[in-house]
Amino acid sequence: MTSLPPLARPAARFTRFGGSVSRRVAALFALTASLALSPAALAQDGPGGNGRLDVLNARGEVTPLQPVLVISETLDEVRFRRGSSSRTETRRTDQVVHIEYGTGSDTYESALAALDDGDLVQAVNLLTAAAEQDEPGWQAAVALLKLGETQARRGGSHLAEARSTLDSFLSEHPDHRRLPEALLLRGRYALAAGEASAMETAAQRVAQLVEQGRTPGTWKARAEIELGDSLLANDRASEAQASYKAAQATAERARSDLAERADLVAELDRLALDARSGTGSALLAAGDLRAARTYFEALQADAGGARGVEVAALNGLAQVDLEEGGHDKLKQAQLGFAKAAVLGAAIDDQHAKSLYFLGRCALALAETGSGDANGARAEAREYAKLVQARYPESRWARMARESLP
Repeated sequence: MTSLPPLARPAARFTRFGGSVSRRVAALFALTASLALSPAALAQDGPGGNGRLDVLNARGEVTPLQPVLVISETLDEVRFRRGSSSRTETRRTDQVVHIEYGTGSDTYESALAALDDGDLVQAVNLLTAAAEQDEPGWQAAVALLKLGETQARRGGSHLAEARSTLDSFLSEHPDHRRLPEALLLRGRYALAAGEASAMETAAQRVAQLVEQGRTPGTWKARAEIELGDSLLANDRASEAQASYKAAQATAERARSDLAERADLVAELDRLALDARSGTGSALLAAGDLRAARTYFEALQADAGGARGVEVAALNGLAQVDLEEGGHDKLKQAQLGFAKAAVLGAAIDDQHAKSLYFLGRCALALAETGSGDANGARAEAREYAKLVQARYPESRWARMARESLP
């Protein structure tokens, strides 16, 4: 299963993980360095002017354009300026592989700093303000998406706020390049807020965009996986299984149809894997543990050295052990998830899944009466914090917020 990575991700930023420095320290270094820059360089590095556009050239190769200032983006074209030039250029959206937006306004950058610090309330306030700012041109829409995600992370009644924010995005930016992402996020938040058919509607609209040729075929598979996730969360396992199988077929068909978009191969492979993993999870949710074990054993046999498939199978088999319960099976599950966490450290969704279930294992073992219950709860909390910190927008982070202590 998969979260919804946006088509355009923010530029790489300093975080508190992996030994990197804080944003405030990074900002201090950046300010110090800027004192030595020429006026032309300072103009280039202003808000939004230090972004990057990865586009397809005439040979179908990915070519970076930088530094750029993105002015606007629709399903048809992306408008931008290069460096300090005043000339506006465009690229067809189907030629745009990836966007790094660069620096936003002071308000937007402060919002990201608040997110880094875990201050969601301040981040919401700042993102609300940033979404009202006209410069740089890309910011208003991107801030709205980030605002909705941040409101959803707060949970509870804030899910309705997140849905409302995505409604604003769809109203104010109905033809935005990131429309498929917005539709699926809106469906997710509306479903969580009690709107039962929200995800089905969102998935249908995304499929229509794909069929019209207005967005890459990867989005149909994403939509079907997201629909499967939502059906699974609402105890509709057989329907979820059908949706995951449809997603696998969509991803595999799109992969075989690739002509000029070889850059999508890795993503389609990942989506197909997420769909296969989801099918096994649907069997588990339906209570058919024997069928689930057989399914994941077959997946393991099919791995053929593919690390992602191997890790998905390990996670699935460990999940079967966890569901079967009993001290020995729980210890076996714990070892399985730990192995998956090590082997799958570079496979985001599977790594997030193994971390989440390691927390579940700690709690389940405590319930058997073995070990220190308080220590187990503390361990589960640490895993919950870790998955939320590393994969905040993933399904597993959401589940950790809702179910782990």
